[in-house]
Amino acid sequence: MPDRRTFLRALLGTTAALAVPGLWTAGCRREPADAATIAPSLRRDTPTGPTRTVRLRAEEIEVEVAPGRVYRTWGYNGAFPGPELRVREGEQLQVVVENHLPEGTTIHWHGVPVPNAMDGVPGLTQDPIAPGETFTYTFVASPSGSYLYHSHVGLQLDRGLLGALIIEETTPHVSYDREYTLVLDDFLPGEPRPLTAATPGMGGRGMMGRGMMGGMMMDPRWTINGQAYPDAEPLEIARGERVRFRMVNHSMMLHPMHLHGHFFRVGDALKDTVLVPPHMGRVVFDFVADDPGRWFFHCHNLYHLESGMAREVRYRA
Repeated sequence: MPDRRTFLRALLGTTAALAVPGLWTAGCRREPADAATIAPSLRRDTPTGPTRTVRLRAEEIEVEVAPGRVYRTWGYNGAFPGPELRVREGEQLQVVVENHLPEGTTIHWHGVPVPNAMDGVPGLTQDPIAPGETFTYTFVASPSGSYLYHSHVGLQLDRGLLGALIIEETTPHVSYDREYTLVLDDFLPGEPRPLTAATPGMGGRGMMGRGMMGGMMMDPRWTINGQAYPDAEPLEIARGERVRFRMVNHSMMLHPMHLHGHFFRVGDALKDTVLVPPHMGRVVFDFVADDPGRWFFHCHNLYHLESGMAREVRYRA
């Protein structure tokens, strides 16, 4: 049976042969009158509780995924997934990250509206934490909810650099007798490789190489409006604008599109990630430009992101 990487390369190769693999977005307009009702800001800059300090050590580890099946991978504090971080809403969370890996790394706090400098996107909000170095992330834990923290460098997330972040409500609105945090993942035994890498048995070039399929030249890049990150123009917005993204999926694969630093409204729901269906699927979302900075917008299929399906959302001065 083919492994996941072989399957993804084969499916993506078919997609590239049939259509331009990409997403189209458009829209930006100023409508300040009802902006607060679209997607209200949920970020809190002033703590209302104590400071909690934790240390995360990014390092090579061994994982036993089944009896006798031990693999070497990467993780935090010797565990896969990483340790659960649990804080109360309003507390200030201070996370000291020690990098004991052979390459640079960062941590992104998925879904938490942190200050721009704490967002963990290499080359955009910070330089990667070099091997042997440390970096301290500090932000107010808000709003309450179940979140994920993970590396935002290359394909490191698929090596095991992830964990749960739970922000407990100050006043719980439900009661329960027992709680479990379940992190669902497909364990990858071995180093992840980008979709552009050669597939075994494909003559060293791979189905996703720059070869021919069905008489068409294949290009493994995934694009937004025909441009692949980082060689892509930023999507510029200005503070106070109500911004609308219209997305049309011109590919044969589903794309979970994630916007950093903001919540957006899709119908009656506030989200930070939305699924755009394949085969000309369409999704529209609105958000308020209320958090100046340089924010990342990308497909959260890690291999699509690594192949270019991303843009910077940049506030104009």
